[in-house]
Amino acid sequence: MKSMNPSAAERIEWSRLPELSGVDLLLGERSRRPFRVYHQTYTVSTLLSVSGGDIEWTYRKKLYRAGARELALMQPGEVHANTRSHPPCDFRVLFIPSQVIERAASELDITPSQPNWMSGHCTDPALYQGFARLHASLESPASELERQSRFVTCLRLLLERCSETGSPSSGEAERAPLLRAREFIREHSFRPIALAELAAVSGLSRFHLVHAFAKAFGLPPHAYQLRLQIETARTLLAGGVTVAEAAAESGFADQSHLTRHFQAVYRTTPGKYRRACGFDLNCSRKNVIWRP
Repeated sequence: MKSMNPSAAERIEWSRLPELSGVDLLLGERSRRPFRVYHQTYTVSTLLSVSGGDIEWTYRKKLYRAGARELALMQPGEVHANTRSHPPCDFRVLFIPSQVIERAASELDITPSQPNWMSGHCTDPALYQGFARLHASLESPASELERQSRFVTCLRLLLERCSETGSPSSGEAERAPLLRAREFIREHSFRPIALAELAAVSGLSRFHLVHAFAKAFGLPPHAYQLRLQIETARTLLAGGVTVAEAAAESGFADQSHLTRHFQAVYRTTPGKYRRACGFDLNCSRKNVIWRP
């Protein structure tokens, strides 16, 4: 991959990778944009280069910093957010459906069946090289076999070197009331939820719930529900549902309501994202949403 020119224009592109079981790819070059994202998938961000300094973000109540040639790892149900502006950087992000990771864990006899990453940050040189080579193959005329082979190699390294094993920690048990509230939001994200409902489900007071939920998951309950609605809409759009239908089914008031929030999080419109997934294609290059 070519070196970065910090003075050049930012480039952001979304693609869907059918040869990799429907994995989504976010390509960023010369980007300094802040992100605050709810993750419905296992997510691997490969930081290719940084024009001085490093990247800083919060995830699962921890602060992380990373430089070039390192990885950021997120898992379903969690939120990550940049804590400050960062220098221009080049990165690639893979959004990997849960079933892809779980199937790989099963084939490798790795437990638990729904893996947890030990950390949100990985500095393993072999793992970085694996993902860098994978992305190089995705951006060149490589064969489908090469891309799939590199992908499964990366999954194996991820699961063997970065996933926890054994039963959930006692800390998870202590979060049981908050986990009940989070699960309730997931099950009812498509409709208005009253704070009193969450308080009743969790067994916590309204005041304690809002504070503890934000501390545990990175967002207060209402913002968590909004991010979940956006991710639900993205999944629907990737399956070919129209923007208006995706807005209605994911709980937005209308199409413009979805568009405003979708663009704020993913820096592209729902319609452009849908076209990148292969529907209503009318651009000169398939599976490209936007470029400056």
